[in-house]
Amino acid sequence: MPAGPNISQLLRDRAASIRALAARLDRAAVLDLYRRAGSDVWIGPTPARCATELDAARRALLQTVGQLRSAAVALDRRADQAALAEVQ
Repeated sequence: MPAGPNISQLLRDRAASIRALAARLDRAAVLDLYRRAGSDVWIGPTPARCATELDAARRALLQTVGQLRSAAVALDRRADQAALAEVQ
């Protein structure tokens, strides 16, 4: 009977998936929307509010990308620990 995937490999695969998601989000076109909402496009409080909200959303998305990358690092550490336990 073939052995299933070990825990360390599952954790590494999950970390790789999380890194791939973070990379896709980091390249998302939505991150550049705030540049298109400046005073050269619109005039008045609504455009300024839109630009502010777009910038806040951009910063939140980039923060999430950082959190995803941190989670991937943590999973890799857990995978290393699991690999040691699997050898013992």
